Amino acid sequence: MAEAGKNNECAEIDAWSEQFECLYSAQRTPEQSVFHYDDARHRLYGEFVEKASKLFTDALTHELDDPSKFVHLYALVGKLRLFATASVISMAGEVMRLIVETYKLPNRDFRNLKERQEPDVDVVRVFSEACREELHV
Repeated sequence: MAEAGKNNECAEIDAWSEQFECLYSAQRTPEQSVFHYDDARHRLYGEFVEKASKLFTDALTHELDDPSKFVHLYALVGKLRLFATASVISMAGEVMRLIVETYKLPNRDFRNLKERQEPDVDVVRVFSEACREELHV
């Protein structure tokens, strides 16, 4: 019974938090809104780079035994489609394609000195450069 009361309190806090955010966003100046929008894009782009990098590292040493590994990255691409430029979205798709192709390659053994020294492709570079161009960085 105490658990139900706790869930109700959490729901009330969440509802209050949403109302506060709505009121606060209505009071933002146009400059603050642009900053908030850019901040959200920075966070989303960074999250994509982080998730893609982890998945690429996994692809170097594993087979794709669980396609659900792509769910989070695919969801991030969906979020990008909401507001990113066509170039950023295209590069995100290219990153995903490169990761899938890497899973199809033989696994790398980094205990082998020769394989550790092979140059790797920076799979997120094209995406990062498109983001920098969009953000005028």
